[in-house]
Amino acid sequence: MEVDLFGLALLIAGAFGASILYLLLIRQASRLHRDKVIDLFKALGVGSTFSIVAALVLSFLMLIPIIVVIVIVGGTEDESTIWAAVLVAPIAEELTKGAGVMFFRKRFTGLESGLIYGACIGLGFAAVENVLYGFDQLTNEGLESALLLLGLRVVSAALGHASYTAITGYGLARCEILRPIERPLAWLPYYLVAVFLHALSNFMASSSEVFGGGDAMVVGSVLLIIIMDIALFALIWTKVRRLDQEGVHRKLRTRYVAYQPG
Repeated sequence: MEVDLFGLALLIAGAFGASILYLLLIRQASRLHRDKVIDLFKALGVGSTFSIVAALVLSFLMLIPIIVVIVIVGGTEDESTIWAAVLVAPIAEELTKGAGVMFFRKRFTGLESGLIYGACIGLGFAAVENVLYGFDQLTNEGLESALLLLGLRVVSAALGHASYTAITGYGLARCEILRPIERPLAWLPYYLVAVFLHALSNFMASSSEVFGGGDAMVVGSVLLIIIMDIALFALIWTKVRRLDQEGVHRKLRTRYVAYQPG
């Protein structure tokens, strides 16, 4: 099979270019305690290497028992695909992206740092995922179709991954910044919210396979996903701005951090 190197180069440039633009945008939300660009690029790199490889391995391990059960009960290949999208992918991907955020916990200067590093990890993850989906479309449908798919994914999947992992990152930042007041597992509810939102997005993307409805269902689902992901990213950006101005920061030694019982 001959690989369209020019098309692949366009996909890589487009996917990573969009993620870098979003990275710079989320960094701009923090004005008083702004993280170094190099650290955020490192987070992007962790998301596009460690997190995505770990997610592939974990997803494979989680899929094995599901496939065995589906084979035993006489299910179809479509059913295993839907289970993978709605259950396995959200759990595995949000867990491995959250693990990536933990690499940078010592760099957290405030609660907003968890949101920012989480978003950057998610953006790195999304960039590689978008290249892979785009390349599959390139080999099967051609460059124009691949670029169209990439365009849709950089305003949906990229913002979605950034937002979901930012939520997990916020929970992790609370555990780090508010220690020992915050419980060690205080991050877990935020992770579960991220998993739910990711699963909801994937369910909407798979809704046409579940319920039918043809092209109208596909278009409607895509529009809903785009609206949800843009709204989530806007909320994350606003939260970063507010926490940067009013939140808890290590260097400021606020009463929350300095408080000692007794």
